[in-house]
Amino acid sequence: MSSDENDISRTVPRRGLVRETPRVGAVIVVGSGDALDGLRAPRIFAMEQLALDIGRRPHPTPAPTPPETRASTLAIPDSTVSSLHARIQRASTGADLFILQDLGSTNGTYVDGKRSQGPVPLRDGAVLFLGSQVLVFRIVTTAEYEAMQQEAASPFTKLPTCSPSLAVTCAKLGRLAALLRDKRIPFEMCPSSNVQT
Repeated sequence: MSSDENDISRTVPRRGLVRETPRVGAVIVVGSGDALDGLRAPRIFAMEQLALDIGRRPHPTPAPTPPETRASTLAIPDSTVSSLHARIQRASTGADLFILQDLGSTNGTYVDGKRSQGPVPLRDGAVLFLGSQVLVFRIVTTAEYEAMQQEAASPFTKLPTCSPSLAVTCAKLGRLAALLRDKRIPFEMCPSSNVQT
């Protein structure tokens, strides 16, 4: 092989640092099956600490507790949810590894239809049942979380989406629609403006 062939077939190392976008755990409280209000206005809660205690009346972690052991709290006012029902904790060994633990609840905790028996790793999109309440666990970037919050507050369509990537797309479409409405960009510049209706 000539030296020119070696130069062509050699892999060039990537320059600069690869930046991972930090991701957080988020819980979407959809609600119970007896009311559709949760679908119209889902509650989206980001894990600000390494742990999230979920229950009807979860107790906040006392302030003198070291930051690495503090837990955020998510209250779900439903009699089928125990006072301190479950905990989601970010694993120290993996950046995107989250573990759910039932805390001795009366009605149990189910992950993707299976009763939780001990610590259960959560996947992105896992469906959680706490009593009669339905929750969805997501692993999202800050931008995705903000787009989901915006979509929940002001949906692009009749119902808000709880999909992180679709919420980001809806936010972009909303900004484009505002630019068109305010005539800051001409309609003819839009790729679909030449479509016959």
